[in-house]
Amino acid sequence: MKKILLQLALLLVTFAANAELTEWKNIVSTNFVTSISHDSKYINVATNGGGLIRVNKQTGEQTYYSRSEYGIPDNSIMNAVPHNSELWLCNHYYGLAKMDDKGIKPIDISGTMTNQYVTSIAFEDNEQWLLGGMHNLYRFKDGKLSDAYPFYNLLSPFSYVSDIQICDNMRAYVSWYNAWNEDIGFFILTNDGLEPVRSTNDNTTCGSTNKMAIDEHNNVWLATANDGLVKYDGKFFTYLDMENSDIPTNSIADVKIDGGGNVWGVGGNFLFQYDGHVFHKIIYDSNYTNDYLLSLDVDGEDVYVGSRYQGLLKLNNERLSVIPLEANSIQTNTLTGSGCVDEKGNFWGGCLEGLVTYNLHTKETHIKHYPQIHETIMDNDGSTWIQWNIGDTAYIKISGKESTVILRDNLPFGKSYISQTKFDRQNNMWIATANGIYCHDGTSWIRFDKSNTALQTNNVNCMDFDSKGHLWCGTYGGGLYKYDGNKWIRYNTPSGYIGAIAIDKNDAVWLNCRDSERPDEMTPEKGYGLTCIDGDKTTTYNLSNSPIKGNFISDIKIDDNNNKWLALGGNIGITSFDGTTWKDYNVENSGIAHNEVLKLIIDKKNDLLWMVHYTGNAMSVAKLNCGTTGISLPHRNDGPRNGVAYDLQGRTTPSNYWGIYIYNGKKYIGTPPNK
Repeated sequence: MKKILLQLALLLVTFAANAELTEWKNIVSTNFVTSISHDSKYINVATNGGGLIRVNKQTGEQTYYSRSEYGIPDNSIMNAVPHNSELWLCNHYYGLAKMDDKGIKPIDISGTMTNQYVTSIAFEDNEQWLLGGMHNLYRFKDGKLSDAYPFYNLLSPFSYVSDIQICDNMRAYVSWYNAWNEDIGFFILTNDGLEPVRSTNDNTTCGSTNKMAIDEHNNVWLATANDGLVKYDGKFFTYLDMENSDIPTNSIADVKIDGGGNVWGVGGNFLFQYDGHVFHKIIYDSNYTNDYLLSLDVDGEDVYVGSRYQGLLKLNNERLSVIPLEANSIQTNTLTGSGCVDEKGNFWGGCLEGLVTYNLHTKETHIKHYPQIHETIMDNDGSTWIQWNIGDTAYIKISGKESTVILRDNLPFGKSYISQTKFDRQNNMWIATANGIYCHDGTSWIRFDKSNTALQTNNVNCMDFDSKGHLWCGTYGGGLYKYDGNKWIRYNTPSGYIGAIAIDKNDAVWLNCRDSERPDEMTPEKGYGLTCIDGDKTTTYNLSNSPIKGNFISDIKIDDNNNKWLALGGNIGITSFDGTTWKDYNVENSGIAHNEVLKLIIDKKNDLLWMVHYTGNAMSVAKLNCGTTGISLPHRNDGPRNGVAYDLQGRTTPSNYWGIYIYNGKKYIGTPPNK
């Protein structure tokens, strides 16, 4: 009997070990300020990837809104527009939302727009608004799409409505940004649709435009991408550029009108004021390379400016001073898909600016300006390896305060592309390249390629090791192989292009096969899903035969409870699979910052799953709850239940048993008899 109870208890523990992500955090930067607005109480600071910050104008107190903490649809906010007592958020990836005293409410516009990229909003009245997005302008009535207005010519694959302004006479003007900067950028909405605005005297039009402002005389001031500041008086264009005026730049990002009728603008490293005759300019000094100004707001006597790398600025005594944003946690959102975490909780990751580090406990963050990093890896001795695929340096090894530079000329594969670097249990270094696999045992190199193995191609893409130390490697074009130290064995897989591989605690191999024609196309339909090779048995889970939501998998990781974690390509999110149950995490049901995840990192010491997002969205971190029943805290019993409950020794017990018991694979705290 005791043996049966013990087996039952072990069964329950195994069943309950399906980890569940909790305690979500978005680790992001608020440095990239896309727009600034104000109402009677707040300065509203919208950021690209860093969420929303509201600054109380009386007290200076800051309130930070992120996906993980407040459930805003998107941390990438293109515009925050006050209307009546509400703040409307135009989101880069996940549509539209409004905020009021009751909280944040997403506005369902799915299925109505070409995509959910919302750039701007303007209100014709309380029931009707215009919405700007990619390639189109939209009109909504009573919350439903009533009209869509396509632009007359789409010369650029990346073009969008940059602003919408409505005059006192209810004329709606629309500005248009075109990445090629050759198209018309200024339109008026008529009963017949969008019409390019042309000058009456010579039929000319205005080029690509970022923002607009309308003065008290209904003149429209245009912040153009390359033509300077342009005024439209209802008939004619007046150009103010560096050839005919003292304007400091021809590339204007934003424009506003103050209470005295002065025009303010930002562009490049300049803030300027124009009184109708003279330009007064303020130079923006920044210690950051490639920093620039991109947003502006004028609130009475206060002038606020948004920058690319220093967040929110305010004009004080002819100087732009940084207003520190308390929510800032990491120095950049532009992570590029690499990452590792050391024993001290330090994240090391590549970004567009170089190498970014972030400490989970102290929140300390730094950037080292390197060329773009391909990979960051931890070896078994706790050293961090930084790897590049361009330049003379192949690796930098960081051990404490010591760094070792490894030049590409000193490696046997020269300038061959490095796909992945791994360390086995003996801390031997294995490098998968486009020219075969190389192993360094601390003294010498061994090369494996088509000439001395069964490999059908030298293009090796990914690797992992099983409990016996056998190497498993996936190639681009040659399939999957195992190397046991003596011989190479090839395994049949749905395709010969292996994108990701991981081996679980039972030595079952989990991998994603890619489309042979477009192996790197990250769409849900491309690829072959999740394949498991367990001994002689091969099983594939894909869109047609399982609950998996996508066939393209960017990364696979396996936790200590043997749960498989999958980063699904194509804006799907991540999925866990325990061999029986699939559980999805996305922006609709969790605190994840963005659905596109390029890299997963299991942090065993801190029991965390780190998720590196598509460039511009930084990271999400969640509690894994490994080694527990899959929840961070036990549930409290909320009444009698039907079915059998068990105590922690596997014995049946009443479901209102005082103490901790297991019911349906989860822990519960029983209610005491007198409660």
